[in-house]
Amino acid sequence: MNISIKIELPKIWPGTFEKDEWNSINFIVGPNGTGKTLFSDQLFTKLKGKGYKVRHLSAERLSGFEKTNYTYFTNSQLTSGLNISQFSQYKEYGQNYGLSTYAFIILKERLDVRIKIEALLSDLFRKTIRLVEEGGFLKPKIQNIDGGEEYGLKEQECHGMKEIISLLTFLYDDNNDCLIFDEPELHLHPQFQSFFLNEIRKIAGDPKSEPGKKLFFIITHSPYFIDIRNLNDLQHILVCHNHQMPTYIREEDLDEQDKYILKKFLPRFNTHHKQFFFSPNPVFVEGYTDQQIITLLFEKTGQNIAASGSSVIDVGGKDELAVFYKLCSKLGINCRIIADYDALYRGKLREVICKNEKIQQ
Repeated sequence: MNISIKIELPKIWPGTFEKDEWNSINFIVGPNGTGKTLFSDQLFTKLKGKGYKVRHLSAERLSGFEKTNYTYFTNSQLTSGLNISQFSQYKEYGQNYGLSTYAFIILKERLDVRIKIEALLSDLFRKTIRLVEEGGFLKPKIQNIDGGEEYGLKEQECHGMKEIISLLTFLYDDNNDCLIFDEPELHLHPQFQSFFLNEIRKIAGDPKSEPGKKLFFIITHSPYFIDIRNLNDLQHILVCHNHQMPTYIREEDLDEQDKYILKKFLPRFNTHHKQFFFSPNPVFVEGYTDQQIITLLFEKTGQNIAASGSSVIDVGGKDELAVFYKLCSKLGINCRIIADYDALYRGKLREVICKNEKIQQ
């Protein structure tokens, strides 16, 4: 879909980032300190200006709903629950600061959303949620279906449960048509990260032309959230860098052979391969045995490659090495290739690396 976005972050990188074409699900990745959260803050403002009903959930979205109040560090106003007379303020603060507390008010006011959440809690966790009004306060309570006493969600439930309830509530709430999730993987088991992404896919689309669909921007450090099913998905992953504008793959960056190789590779594109989106210095090798040997060699020589932001990734062959090398070049990722000696004499890898200035020198 066509949405013209221009973003400037002069303290992080020079120049103006521009992108006009977006997917229904877009991913923003990169090392810590590369401006992803600042990028999402501006993205929120830009999308609102384009007429989207945007909800932004920050990485600090559970603020005020922590399990324990620590005297010297926090003094939550939510100890007694959500003050019913201040529902409008909770909504305003949640909207302005990306907090998720308002999700429980949505559950109280929206029976259709609550029914979906209750069904999922029952199926996934064998728990049920009840929204209790006590002395002018709304207090979410949880109970195990198999029995036991009811208990307060805030005080006695894990962060993961609070996360999945609030994330799904905003996902199912039709009062917004665009969602920006900053690190939705926080506190979630990988199984539930994958489950949540599948729920996102069910309603992802162009809200301007498909009523009921939503536009998504996901800032993540988790390979479980990078779900690439086709070449179009690949073109909507933004990689953030230090002192360099975010990069992404354009359709013209890939020739027909690249596309053919990638289409064959994508069905086996797993979380191990996805590390290259998060590593500033990935090392690509041909096969699994190579990956094991090279990793062991690094260990035996005392090289902590993980500390340098590196990882050893096997991709299946020389042609695949060539395509991953090309992807990294376009994305500004400083990769390395370790290949058999015959790569110098034939195949796509030879063709690609011969165009590299360092190789020519």
